[in-house]
Amino acid sequence: MNEDMLNVVESRDEHVYGLLFELDSDDEARLDGYEGVPESYEKQFHSVTTLNDEKIKDALVYVDVQRVQGGYKAKEEYISRMNKAIDDGLKEGVPNEYVEKVLRPYIPEQ
Repeated sequence: MNEDMLNVVESRDEHVYGLLFELDSDDEARLDGYEGVPESYEKQFHSVTTLNDEKIKDALVYVDVQRVQGGYKAKEEYISRMNKAIDDGLKEGVPNEYVEKVLRPYIPEQ
């Protein structure tokens, strides 16, 4: 198991905050390789709503359908990158309560 991976899992009455990026096909192919598609993650398309209530039909989400129980520990390198992403998310409006409840148990603040 690749222990530096975290995941998005379905949870009743919950939602996921994140950042959206526009990718061209070359960027998507590179990201597929980086994310380990199809061995580690599979590509799924989900409808999302932005913080501005804009509806986006087909947002690409990388999901690990095998490791869904939790209890995995992220590597130090991943924790550093995720803290940068969390900072970016907070600047863009991701609620701090979400970060503390959902992310901080796996990504300690540095």
